[in-house]
Amino acid sequence: MPSASWEPHGDRTRRSARVPSVSRKEGCVVVWLEGDQDASSTADLDRALSAAVAGDPPCIVVDLSDVSFVDASTLGALLRARDALRALDRPLMVRAPNRTARRVLGLCGLSDLICALPADATRSGDAEAGASWDRYTAATERQAASMLVREAAALKAAAANDREQAALLRHQAGLDLDAAGIDDLTGALCRRRGFAALQHEIDRCRRSKTKLVISFVDVDGMKRVNDTRGHLAGDDLLRELAANLRASLRSYDIVMRFGGDEFVYSLAGATIDDAVARFDKLRASLAHINGDSASAGFAELGRSDTLHTMLARADSDLYERRRLRSSTAGV
Repeated sequence: MPSASWEPHGDRTRRSARVPSVSRKEGCVVVWLEGDQDASSTADLDRALSAAVAGDPPCIVVDLSDVSFVDASTLGALLRARDALRALDRPLMVRAPNRTARRVLGLCGLSDLICALPADATRSGDAEAGASWDRYTAATERQAASMLVREAAALKAAAANDREQAALLRHQAGLDLDAAGIDDLTGALCRRRGFAALQHEIDRCRRSKTKLVISFVDVDGMKRVNDTRGHLAGDDLLRELAANLRASLRSYDIVMRFGGDEFVYSLAGATIDDAVARFDKLRASLAHINGDSASAGFAELGRSDTLHTMLARADSDLYERRRLRSSTAGV
């Protein structure tokens, strides 16, 4: 930040800076500066401004009417005071004596702090300054209120922009998950990618002559959950079911959301009895949380099976096992 002068240099005799004087009028703290302000006077200015800020006043006014020269260190002190007051939601304002002063302050990023002061409102102790000071105080309060309104509007606009950016990020995340073939609610594979993974698993097990079971899972009473506990509770149940499926299976087993409240998963190297035993543990864990339940049907890979026939058999087995469990419970 360059040094700045708002009086013609010429043969002007520089005036030594005096210690800033501080007074309070109508709750507003005014700091008066006198003489040429340079690095040697910055410490006094910092102390005066720090003391003023510590008092948590409604606003602070720095009066430069008796100053003809400031350097970068003085402007830096003003910037530090401004930032400290902003943290307290309080304004700092500067009385600039002439057009050149206002231009210099503008170049240094302080133009928003400039306020007007009546010509006869000088020292707080002047005998005839009362009326002018009242006008000045009112103008200062209006300007402070205007600055706070502008800052509030800027914060509101920034918040709106943040919400818009968050919505865009959520939308993009959904697109990324869809492109990756992941169901955004449950984290299971979507149908397109899931079918391809299941077909690859069938081909792999056939080549290695490994047993393979495919299971079709359906939540019991999903409509009742949505109607009595709400759709958000239904979503939580689907997430819980998918999480339990992944926890009960191995990392390389496939879990796919078939649609709605239906899931399909594979279990390589297992028999139907193994798959049933695993699923019974999962059903028990669901019942322990909210009394919820799920049913499953199973199909073991046969010589002539396709993915379509295995899914059809597992689906049929699901309804048969659900019917048997319901009839047993009714006995």
